[in-house]
Amino acid sequence: NMMAASGYPGVEHRKEHQALLAELRNRLFSMQQETIDFEKLFAFLASWFKEHTATVDRELVRVIDSAS
Repeated sequence: NMMAASGYPGVEHRKEHQALLAELRNRLFSMQQETIDFEKLFAFLASWFKEHTATVDRELVRVIDSAS
């Protein structure tokens, strides 16, 4: 695991991924109930990935680079 190898604490990073998975589970449950709004799902995922990669993942890269 790159986070562990670089010494990145990663607790918050993991929490963000866990929150994403929980949200996706909720949305998939809605889909099973035939109430899913695919536009909202896509907008949610696009927003999450944009924000996550621009902030949390960028910090991870900085830590990994400095550990090398």
